[in-house]
Amino acid sequence: MPREKETGEAAVEETKIKAEEDARRAEEEAAKKRKAKKAESGPKIDAKPAKEPTSPTESKSEDQDSDSETDPEEKGKLKPNSGNGGDYDHYKWTQTLGEVDVHVPLKASFPVRSRDVVCNIQQSHLAIGLKGFDPVARGPLNGKVKVEESFWTLKDKKLVVIHLEKINKMQWWNMIQTLK
Repeated sequence: MPREKETGEAAVEETKIKAEEDARRAEEEAAKKRKAKKAESGPKIDAKPAKEPTSPTESKSEDQDSDSETDPEEKGKLKPNSGNGGDYDHYKWTQTLGEVDVHVPLKASFPVRSRDVVCNIQQSHLAIGLKGFDPVARGPLNGKVKVEESFWTLKDKKLVVIHLEKINKMQWWNMIQTLK
């Protein structure tokens, strides 16, 4: 009889240990899922607007330069925005592997209509502006685009959104173009 009691107690103890291990594994998996979900949602955006850099090599904010985790080669470079693109003075852009979207706010003293906009999309060059004014943005693209699949739209009479289809759909661009 005592041996059966010892075996039964050992089995109960073994079951408790397995249950604790299963609970620990489940907690670790849940923590991994929370961490992955948090990484997917991207960084929280601060409500105050930051000074936008004028070139891709200019730092987006002063506290990035003092970041001790940054590699020396990465110091001074613009970090991508939440859409894997960049924010500049005259425009901002986002990208996926297959396409690029450029958002160009037009600072006009009148309500802009589509006929007022000049948008020239070429395979490796882009120019955008208003008729009769200097272009807001122009320059060579970082890669080639399908001109037939690319287009622009005017939103709220003050924002031009340009959609570009990449030819090489397996390449991330490090910048949209070198603009004026």
